[in-house]
Amino acid sequence: MTEFIYKPQGICQKEIKLIIEDYDLDPKTHGSYHHILLEDIEFTGGCPGQNMLLKNLVINSPSSRNILYSMHDYLDIFRTNTCGTRKTSCAQELIKAFEACEKYLRSLYENRSTKTD
Repeated sequence: MTEFIYKPQGICQKEIKLIIEDYDLDPKTHGSYHHILLEDIEFTGGCPGQNMLLKNLVINSPSSRNILYSMHDYLDIFRTNTCGTRKTSCAQELIKAFEACEKYLRSLYENRSTKTD
C-alpha cells in the first residue's frame, strides 16, 4: 500500500491523500495503460458534502477503482468545474492530485527498474 499526499492550491481543502492499493506501470504487463488501484481518498478541509461526492464518484466508479480510468472518465467534467470566483475547484485539484500521483509512481517504478537492470 502506498500513500500519496497532494497539497491543493486555491481551494478550501488543505490536503488530498490518495491511498494506492496496488500499481503496476510496467509497459510489458499493461501496454500503454497503467494499472493503479485506488483504495481510498481522504480530504483535509473543504466541504464535507463535496468531499464525499468526489470520493464516491471515483471509488465507486465502474472501473473497479482504477485511478487512471476514473480520471479520464471524469476529466472533462472535473476540468470545467469552478468554485465561485476561483479559477479552480476541488474537482480540478483532485485531477491534479491524480496526475501528480501518477508522475510520482512512475518515478518510483523507473528508479526500481534502473536498479534491477
